Order: sequence, then structure tokens, then C-alpha cells
Amino acid sequence: MQEALTGGFSLCYYTEFFTDQPPLSTLSGGCFHKEDFCILKSIDTEPYTKKRNMKNPESLIPDLKELGLLMLGFLPWMLFLFFSGHTLLSLKIAIVISLVASVTLGFGDLKRGFILQWGTCIFFIICLIMVNFLNNVWIAMEMDLISN
Repeated sequence: MQEALTGGFSLCYYTEFFTDQPPLSTLSGGCFHKEDFCILKSIDTEPYTKKRNMKNPESLIPDLKELGLLMLGFLPWMLFLFFSGHTLLSLKIAIVISLVASVTLGFGDLKRGFILQWGTCIFFIICLIMVNFLNNVWIAMEMDLISN
């Protein structure tokens, strides 16, 4: 009974209703039989319920820095979302702003061959050529489909 109260998880059931087997105290597994109840050996749940103590409170800073760098990769897409409006001129301006942001902010990722940055640059270069220089309206209308 002491084991069941130490913070672990224990299973109890009434043996008369659920089994016709001999008392579990005769079986292996750390069970004992007391007054028609079987209390199984407790399962240690302490590793799952402990609060996570950080050894160094500054260890959160590298995680935030990594998250910020990931968000920086999506910044050209966010700029494109905010600057593209309902006119063709605003779309052309948004394409140029997004391409410049993609190349300047992701220059290191482009050198390392990061696929997200290369895909972003290729998309905005194709849109720059097709929409800004060739005035292809179909590309302008289907940019959401092409970007995916």
C-alpha cells in the first residue's frame, strides 16, 4: 500500500468480479494481495510530471535567435502580402520589394544552398520577368497557385 502512495500510478481492482485466477500475490510482478484487492506495483511517472528546470536561464536566447532566423526567411513573402494591392502597379512594386528583400536578407542562405531561399528567389525573379517586363496578366492572376 505504501508503494501506491509514493506518487506513482497504481491500478486497483476487485479480484472477485474480474478474474477467476489465483490471487496475484502468487504471480511475479511485484503484486501483493490484501483483503480481496490487488494493488499493482506503482509505475514511476515522475519523469513526466517534473517541471523542467533550465540550468542556464540564457539558454532560451539561442532558441529565440533560431526562430527569428526562420521568420526572416519568410519575410519576403510577408512583404509581398502586405504591399501587393488591387492594382497592377502595386503588384509590380511588391514583386520588386520582395525580390530585393529575398536577396539581401537571404544572401548567406543562398550561398549555402537553402532550398526555401532559392525557391523564393526563383519565384520572384520569374514574376519580375513575366509581370513587370512582359506584362503577363495570367501570371499576375494565378500567382497564388504558382507559388504553391
